[in-house]
Amino acid sequence: MRLMGSDRTTPRPTWISVNLPPEIIRSELFVFDVKLTDGTIVKVDMVNDVEIDYEALEEQMDRVPGQYVWWSSVYSEAKAMVTLMERRIKIRRGILIEEALKESRSLNLRLTDKQTDRIVETDDKLNKWEMVLAILQKNTGKLYHMVQAIQMKSELLRSRSGFKRQELEQQK
Repeated sequence: MRLMGSDRTTPRPTWISVNLPPEIIRSELFVFDVKLTDGTIVKVDMVNDVEIDYEALEEQMDRVPGQYVWWSSVYSEAKAMVTLMERRIKIRRGILIEEALKESRSLNLRLTDKQTDRIVETDDKLNKWEMVLAILQKNTGKLYHMVQAIQMKSELLRSRSGFKRQELEQQK
């Protein structure tokens, strides 16, 4: 149970738990998988690592650097997967264009840019990869903001810890 202060017995709700229904908190908005470049799948649950337990500030301060390193590494891996998929799509587009031009030359036809684009856009493999890219970019964006939230958490913990230390010194 998260508590507001040592003299309080009521739980301190988080912004997420107050403003979002549980089905949203457990949805793919906050919970999703990230595939690393080595094929490893990382299960991401963003809510847990950004919450603050005001009764355990010092312990959390000790954990935040590790959380930051972990999530920034996962973010970097996700960003690399986006780059690799973008490159794969670019190569596929080039192959499709080259095949279309080769076929049109063999038939003594000239394709316009629009005709070439239509040929490329109808490729099922390319369309599938572009959908995968959109999901990768979405999850990478979430991870970026996760890292930003952990940085904010670190700053808040440092500030709260200072206030707590002052309170303890004043009680002496």
